Amino acid sequence: MDFLRPASWEEALAAKAEHPTAVPIAGGTDVMVEINFDHRRPEYLLDLNRIGELSEWEVGQENVRLGASVPYSSIMEHLRAELPGLALASHTVASPQIRNRGGVGGNLGTASPAGDAHPALLAADCEVEAESVRGKRLIPIDAFYTGVKRNALEPDELIRAVHIKKADGPQQYSKVGTRNAMVIAVCAFGIALHPETRTVRTGIGSAAPTPIRAREAEEFLNAALDEGGFWENGKIITPSIAQQFATLASGACNPIDDVRGTAKYAGTRSASWPAARWAGPGSSTAARAARWKEPRNHASQFHGQRPSAGSRRRVGGRVPPLRPAGAHGPARLQERLRAGRVRFLHRPPGRRPGLRVPGGRRTGRGPRGRHRRGPGRLRQAPRGRPPGRRLRLRRLRHLLDSAKRWQARPTDGRTGEADELAPIQQAFIDAGAVQCGFCTPGLLVAADELLENSPSPSDQDIREALSGNLCRCTGYEKILDAVRLAAARQGEAARS
Repeated sequence: MDFLRPASWEEALAAKAEHPTAVPIAGGTDVMVEINFDHRRPEYLLDLNRIGELSEWEVGQENVRLGASVPYSSIMEHLRAELPGLALASHTVASPQIRNRGGVGGNLGTASPAGDAHPALLAADCEVEAESVRGKRLIPIDAFYTGVKRNALEPDELIRAVHIKKADGPQQYSKVGTRNAMVIAVCAFGIALHPETRTVRTGIGSAAPTPIRAREAEEFLNAALDEGGFWENGKIITPSIAQQFATLASGACNPIDDVRGTAKYAGTRSASWPAARWAGPGSSTAARAARWKEPRNHASQFHGQRPSAGSRRRVGGRVPPLRPAGAHGPARLQERLRAGRVRFLHRPPGRRPGLRVPGGRRTGRGPRGRHRRGPGRLRQAPRGRPPGRRLRLRRLRHLLDSAKRWQARPTDGRTGEADELAPIQQAFIDAGAVQCGFCTPGLLVAADELLENSPSPSDQDIREALSGNLCRCTGYEKILDAVRLAAARQGEAARS
């Protein structure tokens, strides 16, 4: 594989003309994944990172010219008012780290039906600026997607920018995935109202071979808004109109069964969003979209919802009672001890004790099967006794108190002075958020940056900032407590 690295846009076009099979790479968030999994092995890679103009944008009177490599984080920060739908979609892209690298040009070049930007671009109406040594042309977004991961670009063309119409009305975006971050969409839906032209545009992703518009639903809603005078009076449309619009939007989908969800589920979600999340120019949802202040991940709105008793996992043969929101500490640990879900690991000399919450079965009988006990020796796991050693709660409290009293040891034998921990590091220790160490370094860096930019973050801000770091110990509550504690201490220090 050869690596081409042009220093200017003209050199990039010449390199693409000479090597039409060269794969452009800027953020690399899609291309590198395919290369790492050996799904693609191109003969040439065309690096566009040295071309600064691709990372610039220009706000005009009617349109925004968005460079192909402008990262999603910049769209969220600087273009939220002009492109609210795309800013909402940007919030759902992977994680903060990916949003700092990935851009709309990469999404368009890959042309995946599950690309997060496609529904917002279809709804907002835009044109893709493609260029080659032969000249430049503008491709309407409706004609850009030609098949599964195929687009209308010629072999010697590169995407230079996207011309997107500035919002003149409310825009909204929703995405459903198997988790709240770092997930490919099961289905995504975007909608934009254009009062100046009295039109409604939609965009649907991951529900057909290509990103699509629900044209029949758009025509129906356009007629309903005109007949009812909703464009002028701003009133909430009737539930029957919203439901019919949802049904027509669902009918435009052609999903398939895949690893992320069934075709039936994707079609159901695409039908329920328009009716549930938008009810006309005067609705509360439309008003929130019109303010364009706080784009959020659709899935993240369900943080804090509590499962029903029928959906909760049984522990020790019973369904544990629901605790008040935010309950943690000794009460939670006590419940885990009773169920046999907490055990201590062996402490090697010179190391502090650690806690482990074992996976596998969550029943009072313990895991079925055999346990290895010494080299080559097997014994049947005893029934009726939880796995691990039961320890008294006071012993557990003692160990947690020891962790809170831990301090950094001197690193310079001549001075005997200890390194001072950063506030977020000390908060992680005091809140018991330090666990196996797999995620801790990344969480500390992400939390420190969050507190530097936002001294008093909300729980939603904390969750979003940490969304790119996976915790294998399932200890997010303690991690959230640690960031809250660091923010509170930071606020007290600023006041004093």
